[in-house]
Amino acid sequence: MLTVRPRLHLFGHIHDDGGLWREGDTCFANVTTWECERAPTVLQFDARGVTEVSIPPARR
Repeated sequence: MLTVRPRLHLFGHIHDDGGLWREGDTCFANVTTWECERAPTVLQFDARGVTEVSIPPARR
């Protein structure tokens, strides 16, 4: 049996439960935004892996 082990799984739903977490070698990212209540999720993806990048909040 073949097993898929993606390094990154992006999705967007459940607006107040965004964020990033890891299970094994896979990084899961709920990248949803909703009416500017959540800042965008910015990720750096390279040979070393996936890292969340911190950005300042949007000005209103």
